[in-house]
Amino acid sequence: QFVVSPLFAPGVVRAATAHGVAAMPGCATPTEMVAASRAGAPLVKLFPAPGTGPAFVRACLAPLPFLRVVPTNGADAGNAAEWLAAGSFALGFTTPLFDPAALAAGRFAAVEGRARQLLAAVGHP
Repeated sequence: QFVVSPLFAPGVVRAATAHGVAAMPGCATPTEMVAASRAGAPLVKLFPAPGTGPAFVRACLAPLPFLRVVPTNGADAGNAAEWLAAGSFALGFTTPLFDPAALAAGRFAAVEGRARQLLAAVGHP
């Protein structure tokens, strides 16, 4: 069980933690990420991802290595390995994994194919 949000709401993190549910709030700045971590969020969703992408993660983690940053915007098969090499704890995918047209048509094999491509992009068989 987990809760993902596009923003950091301390009350949501506290409520999730009280119920034994992991919270991953959206944070755009190092200050928000640290506040979310201190509030009990085990992961912080980098949202929206800045134009500097992986370089931003690297810059944040240099002085704040305890953060578990999970970019969810701007990560795709072409740059997934770079995000992870920069220190991202994990990656979240929306459209690069879940093509809306494939989902609407019930073509779940297409989603599986995209998942395999994303895994291959980061060196997993």
